[in-house]
Amino acid sequence: MSNEEVTPEEAAKMLPAGAALSWGLVKPPQRGPKREMSIDQIVSKAIEIADQDGLAAVSMNRIASALGFTAMSLYRYIPSKDDLLILMQDAACDIPLTPERPLHEWRESMREYVLGTVAIFRKHPWYGDIPILGIPITPNNLRIVDWALRPLRDMPLDHFEKMSIVLLLSGYARN
Repeated sequence: MSNEEVTPEEAAKMLPAGAALSWGLVKPPQRGPKREMSIDQIVSKAIEIADQDGLAAVSMNRIASALGFTAMSLYRYIPSKDDLLILMQDAACDIPLTPERPLHEWRESMREYVLGTVAIFRKHPWYGDIPILGIPITPNNLRIVDWALRPLRDMPLDHFEKMSIVLLLSGYARN
């Protein structure tokens, strides 16, 4: 990859629509009826349904019905259910992070990361039902990864080893 800067438009084309929406790189189309909903409302309602009845209960039709709209109207905001899942996952990761600790307290920092991750799974049991399809690419997911990497910053490990530790602890929390 070159050192040239990527424009927001180019970045949006490289990401799934849900990830591009989470970064604010694309705006929903402005054509059609007056904007009566928001992406945040749709995602919040989807999370509410998933928290209550599980991920399998989340459908564009059910969300739209709960919001008083038609399923087709949701597609003006979020292009697909896969994109909705990306946005739901990112929203679930919008948690308060603990303050950074001194480097010698790295064990406690890692413990806080695991407990914070476990808390996401407890609050949103459906979160673990979303398949892991690749690397984290949304703002809150990356924030969580950064949280996990903070205490490893000055460890004498290479990037692969640091990410392996984060993946091991994430798997522990997930399971």
